[in-house]
Amino acid sequence: AKPCPPDVLLPAIDAAMHRYLLTSAEQTLLRKTLTGSVRLLTEMLWLAKPELAEHNGRVRRTVRQLVQQMELHDPWAHEVAALLSQIGRFTLPDHLTNASASSLENEADLQLLNSHPARAAQMLRHFPRLELPGKIIEHEFDATEPAGKPAEAIDEQIPLWGACVLRVALAFDAIYSENPNELEARQAAYDQLHDACPLTPNALIELPTTECEDSPAQLR
Repeated sequence: AKPCPPDVLLPAIDAAMHRYLLTSAEQTLLRKTLTGSVRLLTEMLWLAKPELAEHNGRVRRTVRQLVQQMELHDPWAHEVAALLSQIGRFTLPDHLTNASASSLENEADLQLLNSHPARAAQMLRHFPRLELPGKIIEHEFDATEPAGKPAEAIDEQIPLWGACVLRVALAFDAIYSENPNELEARQAAYDQLHDACPLTPNALIELPTTECEDSPAQLR
């Protein structure tokens, strides 16, 4: 309460600064530790299945760009979701590890393949602070955008926006793998998902193009 004597005010400021530094240090340590652990886990997985590594890198880059473009909360959680979105595949039989839904005719195989996001989410529930990436991954196949603007999302809406971003990034990656033309792949992903997630595919279309798309260079 005012007036506040200096011998009361100064210790309060010192205590607040100390609390702030401790909290900041804890958050930095947690972020670095979790990020390092996630990187180690994914690198081990991609060493086991190197054919998935290229796709994972492209999905991660696309997610990072979309999160920045849409000003979404918790960018770290979205990037972790991108890194770990396919770990559920490693629990599937070998013939389904790299399979796509369109290539499967057996209904049992299709159901098993479609279960991998839920499997990944279940695995991540055992890790502290990875609940949000798990919720994002869980809705990979059925994500729809909530009402409102992504930058103004409230807590329960964040996983849904993140799932839309992941869904669009994965669709773009799958199309680009078949047709390595960035602009055409973006448009195809937009056409495929703009009904379920109208703002997210639009953000994909608006992302700056790479130098390879702006010039006659060949992307390798």
